[in-house]
Amino acid sequence: MLDSFETHSEHFQRLWAATSIVALDENYNRRVAGFPNVESFYEWCSCLPLLPNLRVPMIFLNAEDDPIIPRCLWEPVKELASRSEDMAFVSTRHGGHLGFLEGGSFSPHSVTWLDRFIVEMADRAVETYVS
Repeated sequence: MLDSFETHSEHFQRLWAATSIVALDENYNRRVAGFPNVESFYEWCSCLPLLPNLRVPMIFLNAEDDPIIPRCLWEPVKELASRSEDMAFVSTRHGGHLGFLEGGSFSPHSVTWLDRFIVEMADRAVETYVS
C-alpha cells in the first residue's frame, strides 16, 4: 500500500491542490475515465452536440459567480442560444452554483430566486400559449 501511495503521491498532491473544477477534472476525472486530456473528456461528456435537436423552448441560466462551472464551459451554450429563436441564455451577476440561494449560507430561504424565476416563466408560457 505504501509503495502505491509513494508511486502516486504526485498525483494526490495535484488532486488536493485543485482549486477549480477544470483542475479537478484534469487531475482526477479524466485520468480515471481513461482520457488523454481534459478537452477530450469534456467533449465526451458534453451535451452540447444534442442541444440543437431540442424541440421545445429552452432557457439556459448561469451565474457569473458560479465557483464550480467556469465561463469556458458555458460560453458555447451562450453562442448556440444566440443563434436560435427557441433558446435564450440568461446570465446573472450573482447566484453561485446551488440555485440562487437567498437569506445567507447557513439559513437560506426555502424559496429561492430560481424558484420564483421558474414560476414566472411558467406563468408567462401559459399566458402566451394557452390564452
